[in-house]
Amino acid sequence: MTQFSSLDEPVISGPFHLYDSSFILEFLRPHPSRNASVLIRATYKHDHPLCQRGTSHPQSPPLHLHFSQSENFQVLQGKIGTIETYALIKHISTPDDGPHEIEPYVPHTFYPIADSDEDCVMLMWASLDNVHDVMDRVFFTNLLIYISDVHEKKATLNPFQIMLMQHVSSTALVWFPTATWLGPLRWWMPWKIQALFAAAGRLGGLTPAMEKYTSKEDWEGVLDSLHKAANRQANQPDGAFKHGPLHSKGTAFVSSNRALQGSAIATGQAKPRPSPSPLPLISARVARQLTGSVQKAITTVQ
Repeated sequence: MTQFSSLDEPVISGPFHLYDSSFILEFLRPHPSRNASVLIRATYKHDHPLCQRGTSHPQSPPLHLHFSQSENFQVLQGKIGTIETYALIKHISTPDDGPHEIEPYVPHTFYPIADSDEDCVMLMWASLDNVHDVMDRVFFTNLLIYISDVHEKKATLNPFQIMLMQHVSSTALVWFPTATWLGPLRWWMPWKIQALFAAAGRLGGLTPAMEKYTSKEDWEGVLDSLHKAANRQANQPDGAFKHGPLHSKGTAFVSSNRALQGSAIATGQAKPRPSPSPLPLISARVARQLTGSVQKAITTVQ
């Protein structure tokens, strides 16, 4: 990839000093050739006690995947650790490795290296830009600053808010990654549960972004988008939105074929393939048991 200068990709927001100043966040304007919905420059302070905890750093996210976008990163200085695929393959990236792409449906997380002798500076961007429910600057600003405030005890954790934020970015957690017999249920079940929390949050008046973490201009854009989405939903015939991995409250995310592919990949080497349902990938008996459990849980919540 072409190396861009600060003139090509200037800082448009930040720096934000998060997690007791162990993590510095800046947003850059991505060059059009990246086809990115967001570009972040992140710095981990190597001598900070939190960074010396490695995978236990509070900013290190749980294992997750994205349905419609790739998450790309490039280390500019130092090194960063990643855990990828259902096989939980660990890798340490340095500037010599160049850009690294984590494709949709590939489970992953990342973390600072505990024994680093210099700060880690990295670029992270999400691509493509022309998809629905993108990870953008407003999403990352809200999510990262909010969780940092919770860690620093400046805010109280609201799981409904977190689930709603994640849901509108087409992101799902991955549970029991090495339990290959579960197949796509490893993300499908967390996605469904997340959807319930997100729907409950909306009913309780929550929005995907929080006004306190959003600029006035961006907040007006958020409200406008919510208004347009509500109008589209109201004008659609019954059932028109039923084409995502979850169509709760008329919110469509990705096509059903796309949503049900690739999650049985154990190593991340094979390309995802469409599947009409996650259930054929496990035994019929186990499928019936799990389906019954999920339906019972949903009925209980309702």
